[in-house]
Parts: sequence; structure tokens; C-alpha cells
Amino acid sequence: MVLFAAQVSDFFTTLREGIRGLVPLFVLLIYTIIGALIFMSIEGPNEQFQLEQLKKERDQLLENTTVKLNIIKRRESKIAKNYTEHILIEYRDALGVGEVNLNDTKWDIWGSIYYSMCIYTTIG
Repeated sequence: MVLFAAQVSDFFTTLREGIRGLVPLFVLLIYTIIGALIFMSIEGPNEQFQLEQLKKERDQLLENTTVKLNIIKRRESKIAKNYTEHILIEYRDALGVGEVNLNDTKWDIWGSIYYSMCIYTTIG
């Protein structure tokens, strides 16, 4: 019985020392998550605003180009406008310039964690 009690005591001593060694890792994990949340709250709305502006500018450019091309071709019908817009969208896609996706943000939780890790590994 004394041997069993000694083994249990050794187990808990080893466990306590092992947990003590993991404390800096837990502190770093908490530091990373807090930093990620701060970066996400600061940079996220700005990125969303920039994506909305880019989408608005591209939509306006598509509309203006469609109108100008139809004026040059002397077409005024809705069918001609839709056809010209369709051709311009196909051309844009062929160039590799896709439509702006407002949900494709870089400042989500994983991107923010990555940035936080880059900051503290770079700084030291």
C-alpha cells in the first residue's frame, strides 16, 4: 500500500511539474488570441469598407462602359445593353479579374491569429 501511495505521489509531482512547464505556452496562446481579436476588430471593418468600395467602383465602371459602347454602336434597347454587359463580364473573367466577393475577407480569426504570430515571432 505504501508503494502505491508513493507511486501516486510521484505521478502527481510529475504532473504538476509538467503543467508548470506548459504555463508559458498557455500564456502565449492567450496572448495570441487576444491580439488576433484586437487586429480583427481594428482591421476587419476597414477591409469590409474597402471591398464594398471596390465592388461599387467596378459596378459603376461596368455600367459606364456599357452605356458608352452602346452610344458608340447607336443601340438603345435593353437587350443591347444586357448583351454588351454580358460580353464585358465575359471579357473581365477571361482576363482573370473576378467579381468582388464581399465575404472573402483576410481579417477573419485565422488570418488575425497568423498575423499575431508573425508579429511576436518577428519582434522576438
